Amino acid sequence: MHLDPEKRPKFQSIWAYSLIIVLSVVASLYLINIFSGIENFSTLISLPAYTIITSILVIVSLYAIIQSNKIKTISKKPLFFLTCSFVLWFAAELTWNIYLHILDIDPYPSPADFFYISALVSMFIALTLFLKSQNYKISRNKLIFSMIIPLVILIPSLIITYQVSMNDNQFEIFVALIYPIGDSILLVPTILIISFLAKQQKNFFWMMLLAGIIGFVAADTIFLFLIIDDSYVDGHPVDVLWLSSYLIWTFAIVYLIYNIRQQKNYTSDLSHVFNYYDIGKSNHIGIIVILTIVNISIIIPMVSITFYFSDGSDLFLQTFSFLLISAIIIFSSIIAFLNFKLNSKLRNDTENLIDSTDIESQMIIQKNLRRALDESSMVAITDKNGLIKYVNKQFCETTEYSSDELIGKNHDLIRSGYHSIEFYDNLWNIINSGKVWHGEVKNISKTGKIFWCDLIIVPFLDKYGDVHEHIAIRRNITKQKKFYEDNLKNEKMITVGRFSARLAHDLRNPLSIIQVSLENLRLLYGTNESQQKSMDKVERSIDRITHQVDDVLDFVRERPITLNNHTMSEIISESLDSLPIPDNIKLILPKNNVEVYCDEKQFAIVFNNLILNGVQAIVHTGTIEITVEENNDGIIIQIIDSGEGIPKENIDSLFEPLFTTKQQGTGLGLASVKSIVEAHGGIISVSSPPTVFTITLPKISDN
Repeated sequence: MHLDPEKRPKFQSIWAYSLIIVLSVVASLYLINIFSGIENFSTLISLPAYTIITSILVIVSLYAIIQSNKIKTISKKPLFFLTCSFVLWFAAELTWNIYLHILDIDPYPSPADFFYISALVSMFIALTLFLKSQNYKISRNKLIFSMIIPLVILIPSLIITYQVSMNDNQFEIFVALIYPIGDSILLVPTILIISFLAKQQKNFFWMMLLAGIIGFVAADTIFLFLIIDDSYVDGHPVDVLWLSSYLIWTFAIVYLIYNIRQQKNYTSDLSHVFNYYDIGKSNHIGIIVILTIVNISIIIPMVSITFYFSDGSDLFLQTFSFLLISAIIIFSSIIAFLNFKLNSKLRNDTENLIDSTDIESQMIIQKNLRRALDESSMVAITDKNGLIKYVNKQFCETTEYSSDELIGKNHDLIRSGYHSIEFYDNLWNIINSGKVWHGEVKNISKTGKIFWCDLIIVPFLDKYGDVHEHIAIRRNITKQKKFYEDNLKNEKMITVGRFSARLAHDLRNPLSIIQVSLENLRLLYGTNESQQKSMDKVERSIDRITHQVDDVLDFVRERPITLNNHTMSEIISESLDSLPIPDNIKLILPKNNVEVYCDEKQFAIVFNNLILNGVQAIVHTGTIEITVEENNDGIIIQIIDSGEGIPKENIDSLFEPLFTTKQQGTGLGLASVKSIVEAHGGIISVSSPPTVFTITLPKISDN
């Protein structure tokens, strides 16, 4: 936690002095009442003290619940159950005060007993949740040790309570026994947590909370014996223990709330790593103060009970008081000794670390590294379940999501659907095993933009070697990916072009010989109908091969454009000379004969390919319509066929070289068409169904 060098010590001093002063005032008032007597003490002191202190405790606890998202010292669930405990104790104290001071009755059992016992249960749940959240490894020896002290208190308490309550009904006996049982059970997680926190030298808030619990259980135990001895009166010194516990809890919650402001600087300043010794020193002093308060708060009332209210004949009470005081002193001394030894070791280790480390230089390096990472990469930190905890600015800019939209969600938001489930399963298996994953991932932004990332996911391990969070570092490689694919495609096309040109050239000579031989055969056997059909098949095959060879040559051959004014009828006529239209297809020509400034032969290739596509798309009968319109912006040519149409998934790839959905064809025809149209400064597009190829040419005259 980042510590402000000026404000933090000032707050700690005010906080500590305030706690000591308030505790001293409360203890002094009760001691004055014991020795001198204060008139109407219950009305003037006791009732307001219980009401005001518990009310403030509930208010600050509820405020802490509201601010729980900003609190790092305690998670939401333990804080919620702590607050429930404080609310229930407030309800119990308020109910008892109403009964005693307003209604002047003392019912037993009453709703106050229910509130009080429920508070013990809620506090036990809070402590258990804290233990679970810290992943402490509880050994059998620690568990046994934490149960010995509660059993020492529980067994005599149960025996005496049961003996005294034998004349009561079963429900009253049950309620009476619940009190010592609840207190003893509550002591088990309390002692366990104290043993862990005393060793770790951290979490001052929980040490304060546990000190209050110990004082509270001590007050309950003393009160039980006072009730049995019928020596409890309002204003008794044991009340100081209860009020002290409420005060310690109240100040602990205030300390917790103040730290919210300090935690805001946690992620922006790494200096907390080297301030650990200062925190340890603060906790060392705090632990000594807590132990002193607890000892004074318990020992003074016990001495008062034993020697002021007792007539000296009650040997059991004196023995019990002596044993309890001795146990508290021994237990406190052990904690203080361990705290001193561990704090000395911490101080020495920290001094050695500071001596061997250039802290300022390391801080500068870390800040520069973080800045470099933020400027160059998309960074996201997730918990072990993949829920996002942090994203940097570049991540938000690329994905087009705000940090509020991403925090608490997983990376499914930016999955493009390109990768399989097996791909992500393998990724998770690798990072959950503690290994680093590196690969390329195709993602999608909020508005549907596709982007490729070079992704590295590094798992972070806790002190037990388990993965507790991941950091994902992405580098946008969309441009590099496109450049690589385009370069690969160009290299592929150059290789294919060279091979295809040579192959097409080699095929033309044999095709010419076959064509001439076919014409000679027609002259010799033209009257034979069956032979005529066979020769027609051969001729169609030659035409198909010739067309494919022309496609290849048109695509790979670089021809200079010879521009002249040509009418649309001239261009279409040139195209149809080498493309016979089947009888089952009706060709509708444009009604207006617009003049176009173009290369006639190359545009004849355009119409040849587009009309042939329409012919091949029509299965039985159909129409192919050519329309031409002229406006101020340019000339718009459309070739529309009534065929089956083009599947939606193929539209975007239709003009790519070597892309074809036909069993026969090179996949170069439409690529050649696009190249010729763009060479004339035009654009071509396609829509379906019905299939419509639209060519837009600029209006340019030969002048």
